[in-house]
Amino acid sequence: MDHLKALMTMDLRKNHVEVLHNEWFKNGLPDLRVLRFVECQIRRVGYRALQKLHNLRILDLSDNMINYIPRTALPQPATSLEELNLERNDFHSLPEDLFSDMPSLRIVNLELNELTTIDQPTWGNVWDHLENLNIDYNPLVCDAKIKWLYESKEDLEAKLVALCYKPFQTV
Repeated sequence: MDHLKALMTMDLRKNHVEVLHNEWFKNGLPDLRVLRFVECQIRRVGYRALQKLHNLRILDLSDNMINYIPRTALPQPATSLEELNLERNDFHSLPEDLFSDMPSLRIVNLELNELTTIDQPTWGNVWDHLENLNIDYNPLVCDAKIKWLYESKEDLEAKLVALCYKPFQTV
């Protein structure tokens, strides 16, 4: 991909890509700001697949079949990443370190996955600077594990879009 070094946006929507391979972006694309693999039938993300995309601002992996993304697959640190869209995948949980070293992350969309909780170890690194977190249409269990949400922010309703599955209520 050396001939694409000046590329700023890559939209690979509706391509059949079951695996995001480590080799595809191993040399990085220094000007790439937006990367979209939407409706690509992705099942797996390689453990180093996107780590060389240091200037990436928007990553959209929505409408796939991903159930796990290792933190090592993303730039470390991901200082430029502002928006992460993982809507309509198959996440049941997230790695505790997934959002570590992402100081610019403002928007996360995890709508229509299989998440049952929003745990503090995973979200604590980015919670204070998140502007919008959409976890609607997940089977969320609103129990003591998410009590930290209510204690952490006064603007919770403005920031969080979610509905509890058990017990049924709006977060």
